[in-house]
Amino acid sequence: MTSATFAVRDEYGRVQPHGAMALGPGGSYSFTVLLQASRLGSDHDGRRYTLSVGARDNGGNGGSKTGVVIVPHDQRH
Repeated sequence: MTSATFAVRDEYGRVQPHGAMALGPGGSYSFTVLLQASRLGSDHDGRRYTLSVGARDNGGNGGSKTGVVIVPHDQRH
């Protein structure tokens, strides 16, 4: 792999952290993304973040993967 990027979006339409990632030998990578653990009071199913990672090799071949993190609504009764 020669390049890799990441982007975080939330369901409120806000773009969160994004940018390039450093790649290790063989295209391996590891990184930490800090997310704000808050949500709108009216958001009863919790705040949903979508994290996407994309990579491209020297031949122009690419791939991507997406994951989801949810900040839950307060569960106190």
